[in-house]
Amino acid sequence: MKRWFKWTPSMDKVLIKLYHSMGDKAISEVFEKQFPKHYPWTNKHIEKRRSYLRIKRTKAEEHAIRVKNNGDGRQKKSWIIRGAAKELDLRQWNGRLFIKVNGRFVDYYRFITQAKRGQVVRHHEGTIKVIDRSQNARLNAMQRAALPSDLKLAIRELNRLNKLLNGKENSGFTRDFV
Repeated sequence: MKRWFKWTPSMDKVLIKLYHSMGDKAISEVFEKQFPKHYPWTNKHIEKRRSYLRIKRTKAEEHAIRVKNNGDGRQKKSWIIRGAAKELDLRQWNGRLFIKVNGRFVDYYRFITQAKRGQVVRHHEGTIKVIDRSQNARLNAMQRAALPSDLKLAIRELNRLNKLLNGKENSGFTRDFV
């Protein structure tokens, strides 16, 4: 059975001395050694007592504590603790297979196809060609250059009007004429 515990003035002095340079968890570990009791000290005990004493850390102190705790290995991201997926690790979501490549999960079959043949591009004629990114960029530039200049201007104006009508800002128009 837990018994009620009373804070002493000496505990308050230690807390006031330590709270500028240590986090609540580290302070609770110090309290566990200096002031043992029949149930363990937690950071919640320290946090609550700090609020009763109305002592707060500045942003700079909080930042310094975080930096120190990261160096100590106290604060770790959950994927570091549980383990992150390794490179080329396979996962299945909603019946589809994904593989981790360059820190991202991509579709497994698309990755295999691109690894074997290059990037898959569907052309407007309905044919499928396998090309890489630079070839795709060149094709797009050639197709844009082949358009007549008045058609290019009309497409630009249409795109600007669509942006304006869809509520996208920074469309190049002022709203005076609408």
